[in-house]
Amino acid sequence: MMKQKAPEVICMGMAVVDVSVTGYGKARYSAEMVLADSVSIHTGGDALNEAVIISRLGHTVKLVCGVGEDEAGEIVTNHAQKEGVDISGITRYPEGHTHISIPMIHPDGEKTMVSTGPYSAPYYTPDLSVLEPVKVLSLGSLFRDPFNDKEILLETVKTAKENGTIVCADVKLNDGKKMLKDIKEALPYIDYIFPNEGEARNYTGREDLDEAADVILGYGVKHAVIKLGKDGCLVKSKDTRMIVPSYPIEALDTTGCGDNFAAGFITALVEGKTLRECCEFATAVGAVAALSVGATTGVTSREKVEAFMKEQKRGE
Repeated sequence: MMKQKAPEVICMGMAVVDVSVTGYGKARYSAEMVLADSVSIHTGGDALNEAVIISRLGHTVKLVCGVGEDEAGEIVTNHAQKEGVDISGITRYPEGHTHISIPMIHPDGEKTMVSTGPYSAPYYTPDLSVLEPVKVLSLGSLFRDPFNDKEILLETVKTAKENGTIVCADVKLNDGKKMLKDIKEALPYIDYIFPNEGEARNYTGREDLDEAADVILGYGVKHAVIKLGKDGCLVKSKDTRMIVPSYPIEALDTTGCGDNFAAGFITALVEGKTLRECCEFATAVGAVAALSVGATTGVTSREKVEAFMKEQKRGE
């Protein structure tokens, strides 16, 4: 068997199974049944989505997550391996149940999520020995398993920086009881953070996004990259402020677009691109993702994204 190449990126966080419903609510068949255009099964979860897309974009990546010894866990593991992702960091728990969510996608492309909650995935403590020196460590989402434990988060980012690794982190909303100040010890170890508008406002207490970015930087994060959806992203660092517009598209499904954005950004980062180029590529990857149903369905290759960038004109 050919030895797998050493990873350039490690994605650590959640891996789940999504049952996607499109066209939800367009019609009612009976009092008990609402018709939809389609129902399909996809893998999902912040770390898994990022790992799959980074692999398709041409880079070696290891997935570090915990799943159950169940059919959904088998789907996650098999899919990651099929996509060329290093699965040696996946832990299977006989007593655990792999998280399953149901994104119901409305005709306008927005979605309603049916879920048992972000903390229902098997809890696990990452083996930090898997944090070999790599170019980038991506924390799937702050405030989600396993990074809802601030001690695990702090130990993880400190170990990564000791290895000379760039640390990126996405963010997800929690139950409203935690704020950035609750993980302030870990934030100076993070180089790039990717909240969306709502998350940036929620975790900083600032409505103005420039002020929200300043709060994030004030905690020691090196770059605040706030995702603005169809409007692109706002980027601030100590000496930089810019808005990078996105591409004008008709979104079919926004599931996983934030994870695709992060994967695109990290891909460009690994390649030594400038901050603006990282954002431009990230917005393109996110836009391509939104044109298909499922978090990892749209971005099938690097060539597809590059062709999209040539064909489309970014909004000004």
